[in-house]
Order: sequence, then structure tokens, then C-alpha cells
Amino acid sequence: MLGPVAFLALSAHDVRSALTSVGKFLYHFTPAISLTLKESDNQPSYACLDLIDVNPNDCQQAVEHAVGCTLHIIHLLTEGKFKARAVHFRHSKIALEKQYQCAFNCPTVFNQKYDSIELDTDFLDIELSSHNPQLHGLVSNYLSMVEFKSSSTSKPNLLASNQARHLIQKLLPTGQLSRPVIAQNMNLHERALHRKLQAEGCTFESLVDEIRITEAKKLLAHEAIPMSQIAGLLGYNEQSSFNRAFKRWFEMTPKQYLKNKH
Repeated sequence: MLGPVAFLALSAHDVRSALTSVGKFLYHFTPAISLTLKESDNQPSYACLDLIDVNPNDCQQAVEHAVGCTLHIIHLLTEGKFKARAVHFRHSKIALEKQYQCAFNCPTVFNQKYDSIELDTDFLDIELSSHNPQLHGLVSNYLSMVEFKSSSTSKPNLLASNQARHLIQKLLPTGQLSRPVIAQNMNLHERALHRKLQAEGCTFESLVDEIRITEAKKLLAHEAIPMSQIAGLLGYNEQSSFNRAFKRWFEMTPKQYLKNKH
């Protein structure tokens, strides 16, 4: 669901790094939620969530859902080792106590300063079994690069193909890439996008292939990254789909490609 941000969390060294990394780049998944980590010496820590530009009193269920999803993600990252001290909400109780207990499996406290998950600070040092420093650095650099380029799509004199390339690269790992989505992000009808790209000597499909080929070469240069994660970062739901596309591009499988490089 979180696209490249999920890979960033999974490849982090420990829980602290996972939460801070997700907080830094969460806007790639949604600009509506921010995540910050508040730590205190000899005191509990808090993973705090904010819904941006909304009145919290108007979206209490959305706030509870966001906190619940975050809690679930931390459970997945730590393979079930995590136990929250409590969850805090700024609003008053809107459901029965047993429903909150079933949803969060910990005490629920209302009318608090933050919408947050209270946790033991020592828990932040728990190392993740999925830690992969090469993948973490690669995804972090990728997201930083996309952030650096983000203003390019707003320039009216920029070629449509370059705008589309930027958007394709940004959306590729999210699993949400499609021609209608790209057209919508460029404020164009699909047919208008097709005509503009055709006038510049390319198609949506050729741009997707171009970017996937470039990214595949970069990712395969890092042998510590599992092939299944490379497939995911390139927007494939199945590794077999990536293998078929790779064979179409290079007339060999990814494993043969790596063997030939050596």
C-alpha cells in the first residue's frame, strides 16, 4: 500500500529508523498525513500522526483509522514483537470501550495533546530482521531525487514526455501507475496525452519501458537486494511478470544478465 515508502521502512536498521524514514517521505504516499516521533529520556515515546489542513473534530474516524493502520504496520515490521503502551486521541470517545480494545489491544486515552501511539523508548532500538542497508540507501536516494525534481511538472514549457517521465518514475513503485493517472496528473485527457507524446516521438508504454529498463539496471547492480523487491520497486505485482518483461528487453533472464556481468 505504501509503495516505495514501505521498502524504506522494511529495509531500515531498527524501529526508530523505520518511523523517522517513513515520517520524512510519507508525503509520497499521501500529503494528507504527517508522522513524527517524539522521544524523551526515561519517559515513554510517541509516534504522532496529524491530518493536515483538516479540523480534527470533523474526521475523528479517519484519525482513529490512521492510528490503527500505523499500529498494524509497526506490528508487521517487528513480526508481532510490538506492544503499545496506549493510543492517544485528541477527540472524545466515539465508540464503546470494547471496540477500542478489540481494534488496538491496548488502553485508549482521549482528550489528549496528540493523536499518537505511546511506546517504550527502548522498543525503538529493536533491530528489524528485514534490514537491508543497500536497499534503504537506494530507496532513500530515489525518494530524495523525486522530491528534488517535483517542481519540474509545473513548468508550462516542459516537454510532455519529460513531465510524463517524472510522474512515471514517481508512481512506478506504488502499483498505481496507469495512463489515466498520468494524464490526470498532467491535467490532460488521455487522448490529448497520447497526441502530445506521439508528437514527441514516444508513447506512454515506451516511456514506462524506458524507465523500467534504466531502474532495473541500477537495482541489479546492488546484489544484496532480493529479486522480488526489485520487481516490486519496478511496479510488478509478481516476480514472474518482471522476468517476462526483462526477457523481452534483453533477450535473457535477470539471473542470466547478472551472470554475464561477472
